[in-house]
Amino acid sequence: MHTELSRRERKKEETRTRIFRAAIQLFRDRGFESTTVDEITEKADVAKGTFFNYFPRKESVLAYLSETRLVDIEENASVILATDKPVREKLVELYLDAASAYAEDKELSGFVLLDLMRRAFGPVEDVGSRWQKVTVQVIRHGQDKGELRRDVEPVRAESLLTSLYFATLYEWVCCPGETFDVEEELRAARAFVSQTGGRVREEISRALPQIDGTITYNASLALSFAVPDAQLAPTSAARRALPALALAIAGALAVAPLVHAAAGAAAPRPAAAPAPPGSPDTLRLSLDQAIQSALAQGEEMRAARAFVSQTGGRVREEISRALPQIDGTITYNRKLESIFQNVEGDTIFGPLLKNSSFAAANTWSLDLTATQLLWSGGKVGSALKAARAANRSARASAAETASEVTFQVRQAYYDAAYARRLVEIAEGGLAQARAHLHQVRLARAQGDKAEYDQLRAEVDAANQEPAVVAARSGGDIALLALKRLVNLPLDQAVALTTPLAFEDGMVPVAAELESSVAKRPALLAAEAEVDARRYVLNVNKGRRWPDLSLSSTLSHQAFPRDEFPARGQFRRNWDASLKLEVPIFSGLRTEGQIQQARADLDKAAADRDRLRESAAVEAAQARAELERSLSTLMARRQTVRQAQRAWELAEVRYRNGMSVQIEVSDARLQLQTAEVNEVQATRDYLVALAQLERAVGHPVPVLRKPLEQVTQLLSPEGRP
Repeated sequence: MHTELSRRERKKEETRTRIFRAAIQLFRDRGFESTTVDEITEKADVAKGTFFNYFPRKESVLAYLSETRLVDIEENASVILATDKPVREKLVELYLDAASAYAEDKELSGFVLLDLMRRAFGPVEDVGSRWQKVTVQVIRHGQDKGELRRDVEPVRAESLLTSLYFATLYEWVCCPGETFDVEEELRAARAFVSQTGGRVREEISRALPQIDGTITYNASLALSFAVPDAQLAPTSAARRALPALALAIAGALAVAPLVHAAAGAAAPRPAAAPAPPGSPDTLRLSLDQAIQSALAQGEEMRAARAFVSQTGGRVREEISRALPQIDGTITYNRKLESIFQNVEGDTIFGPLLKNSSFAAANTWSLDLTATQLLWSGGKVGSALKAARAANRSARASAAETASEVTFQVRQAYYDAAYARRLVEIAEGGLAQARAHLHQVRLARAQGDKAEYDQLRAEVDAANQEPAVVAARSGGDIALLALKRLVNLPLDQAVALTTPLAFEDGMVPVAAELESSVAKRPALLAAEAEVDARRYVLNVNKGRRWPDLSLSSTLSHQAFPRDEFPARGQFRRNWDASLKLEVPIFSGLRTEGQIQQARADLDKAAADRDRLRESAAVEAAQARAELERSLSTLMARRQTVRQAQRAWELAEVRYRNGMSVQIEVSDARLQLQTAEVNEVQATRDYLVALAQLERAVGHPVPVLRKPLEQVTQLLSPEGRP
């Protein structure tokens, strides 16, 4: 029996291989999209049902190919890991070996690569975990040996390397022609990693003594050399090597050796933030608290505040150009050997040179230099105005970001509250169905209802349960989205305290539906950007004018016989200079800079005008959506009242024997649908109100009015 099973398995594998080879041949000849399953089965000489027994769909053939190649890669990986090469070289060879499997057939590899990427990064497939296990093992081995950095998480390093590896393969697949050699590009990454290792040694050398030897013969006049700009342009080969270089940079950052110990300076590392512990306590979160948390801790706001700080630093930098620049220098020079070391015995030159820097073995120099810019042709003033305008633009952009974050949080909060209300409605419908079922069972026990009525009531109650499950699942997803925006732990229990309802039936209605966008921060930022570009243009125009500066240097020098001089050995020298720098000819560089600055100004003005138009359209759409959602809300509220009354009447009619079970079920379903529509309309109205505030750039004043007054306002007779 065992022999029979083995023979059967071999026959199945032969059939799978025959189908696979026939499909691959057709893919190469006709293309993947043009090949049909019928053509594959005809070429493999098997029935169509046999094909689907081995491959559920045509794409499964690619998955089988990628699986076989992954098995080969795993087998070769064990050979690479057994070598005595450095760990960094092992990593490069692993990725090179994986890439070589695709170099045979570029067109077919394109389909296999897309399928493999889907499986490698998918949450279910084990392809990514198998490759990750091999690579992480190499990285950890290198960390244990001290070859790789220990402050990098191996899983994150592997994920980054693999992502960039697939990006390189994908560009190779998309690159037309045969000019892109994927293995050569990845080998360039290995060379670049070695180059970055040399950069490490270069940085270490800065802390070591610098010893230079120079032999100079100077017989040249003033010469200048210019390199044509064309020689500096990147070649097409260098442009194609960018993905491989990106992979190399990621490798250098993730697995470069630590150099702090070698340089003799152990820089303090920031303590890792502890993972937020899961708290069993429920966090009560209001809408205002959610907005404040997102504004205080959100990544978008942190980046916006950092940009504001950066532009503020530029303002200070430009201010400093108009202030005096004062520098102090202390220099000590020790001559070990000198051509003047025996000049003191000379009767003629000895008295003259013994207290000079030529013959003195020790020289001390204390210099204090002050420089003040007197006139710059308006360059400094315009640069300062440009920096301040850029800072205003950054602040307005930060306000725009805050407005966007506020809207996103409000929308997510309303979505979560809406999902919670759906759960309550679904659970209420289930409770009503079960209560009705209980009444039917009691009535049947007394002989008042038939078995058919009980069966219909049981089916009706059972049909309510999937709706409850679906509503709860949707509520969990909406709450996760809110937690992400508010930066809460995903396992934190949260209770929303701001209801998706109006207090005492008082609906907030916009006091004025203005659509002016003049106060929107995005437009203010664009206007400030235009001002900054205008001042930058003035800066470049000012390059045509000379600069006038005044400087003064106070110097004290001493030439003691011992290492340290006495106070009386210092001699003072004080000079002042007035410097006028006149730009005579700069090779049309200034004209080019002016042309670029003028183009930047035109582009900024065009962007501002385009933004103003789109903002006006957005505000008008938000206003129309607010009016529509308010009308829908009023209609939905009236429908709920009618559906509630209809369900109550259906219950009474059924208990009195005047109607059948299906009438009660329909009435309850209509009531549940009306309640869902009302909650949806409430959510849409609140989101529309938030969207209007987002569009106009400031809070919209609202008046709380009773339901009846709002209905009259929306009626044709109530309109002015």
